[in-house]
Amino acid sequence: MPEPRLYDGAREARQVDNFFWHLEWYFEAFNIDDEEEKEKSKHELKMQFYSENAEDMAMINLQLLRQRGSIREYMKEYLALMFEIPKMSKRHLLCFFADGLQQWIVTELRRREPHDLAFAMAIVERLEDFKQGERPKSPRHERAKDGGDGRSKSGLPKATDDERSGDD
Repeated sequence: MPEPRLYDGAREARQVDNFFWHLEWYFEAFNIDDEEEKEKSKHELKMQFYSENAEDMAMINLQLLRQRGSIREYMKEYLALMFEIPKMSKRHLLCFFADGLQQWIVTELRRREPHDLAFAMAIVERLEDFKQGERPKSPRHERAKDGGDGRSKSGLPKATDDERSGDD
């Protein structure tokens, strides 16, 4: 049985929690079950490595978080902050998540009425996949879409380069 990973001293709540998870797993594997002692040790370690106001700072950062890039980037940032706030209600998790999204995504999300954060994230990921699917991948892809016969999707002849530039 491998020993638990060494703690690297990082003062991020998520890394501290990951360390505790590995420690719990180790205690369980060796039937170390003095709960009072484990909880006392956990509390002392948290006091030493969590910054005093980590939860407050995470809440502020969560309120300020806005989607500026891709949906997946936003979700990654959101989840990192969310894990630093252990006792947030399901309703608040969902509200804060939606609040930082771009408006068109919020509109689509409301239409689908998600009941929890996991469902909302799944909806939002599908929206990003759909949006990315709208972009043509190559000029050849576009020719295949219009039949390759020189006509647009509407059936009208496409303008040639000469017609676009105004040359007669």
